[in-house]
Amino acid sequence: MNSLSERIFGDPLLYDAVQRAAGLERLRRRLSPILGHLGPGTLLDVGAGTGSFYGLLPPHVKYVPLDIDRRKLDRLRDTHKGLNGVVASATALPFDDDSFDYSLCTNVAHHLPDADLDLMVVELGRVTRKQLVFVDALRVNRLASRILWSIDRGSHARSYEELVERLTSRFASQLAEAFTLRHSYLL
Repeated sequence: MNSLSERIFGDPLLYDAVQRAAGLERLRRRLSPILGHLGPGTLLDVGAGTGSFYGLLPPHVKYVPLDIDRRKLDRLRDTHKGLNGVVASATALPFDDDSFDYSLCTNVAHHLPDADLDLMVVELGRVTRKQLVFVDALRVNRLASRILWSIDRGSHARSYEELVERLTSRFASQLAEAFTLRHSYLL
């Protein structure tokens, strides 16, 4: 993470601003009923960034944020005192099998090449006991989507069918749907 663009776009304050501009509040409203109704247990937030979804969890869910970028986790800790994150890759989760009741993975897949996405799905399946909540932007043929993908730092956009196929290789699907904020997404 030494390139100038990584230093600029990886800055946690700028990251938060870009997330808000990309429709974070609408995504939070979309996930609120799902995350807010989780039963007691532990949740691993893979690709937690600065913890945008932490406030949606009920108090009986223990939150464990994981991100590859220490700076984002430091901002999360500064914002939510006493909340420490784990710096690690989604492709090699440093936890025992069945360590978490729930896993949340938002907007990570489009940053991963196919082999790494497959590793992440295996790892999520390995550590998750009950439920995965997964969201990622989709490759669709809309002008707005093409413009957003041209400026997005992720370079591995996939179709709805591709993501569903990869996820159902490891998880039984209770719900899979596409929705649009600025990007089109799979939930």
